Amino acid sequence: MSRFCAARLVPPGLFLLNFIVGLLFINQGLFHMDSVALAMAVEHTYQTGILQPAVLGRYGAVAINSLLYWPFHLLGQNAELATRISSVLFHSLSVVAFYYFIRNLFRDGVQGFFGA
Repeated sequence: MSRFCAARLVPPGLFLLNFIVGLLFINQGLFHMDSVALAMAVEHTYQTGILQPAVLGRYGAVAINSLLYWPFHLLGQNAELATRISSVLFHSLSVVAFYYFIRNLFRDGVQGFFGA
C-alpha cells in the first residue's frame, strides 16, 4: 500500500475509532438539564410538526438532533439515546476536523494524526 493510499485511510480510521470508543463509553442517561430539555424539544417537534426551541430559544441543536432522531422515532423510542449518540457523532467528526487542521497547519500528516 502506497503512502498516499494509507494517508487517505487516516480520517475514516480516526472517525471510526473515536465513534466506536465513544459508543463503548457512552453515558447511561442524560446527565444535564440542558440535554433533557433538548431531548424533550426534539420529541415535541415530532409531536407538533413545528420546530421547538430548546434552552434559551436555540433551534439549531433541535433541528440537527431531530434529523438524527428520525430512525429512533420510527422504532418508537424516545429521544434520549439519539441525543447521546449525536454527542458521540459530533465528537468523532470534530477529531477528524482537528486532524485536517493540524495536517494543513504543519503540512505533515503524522503530526495531524498525533495531534488529533
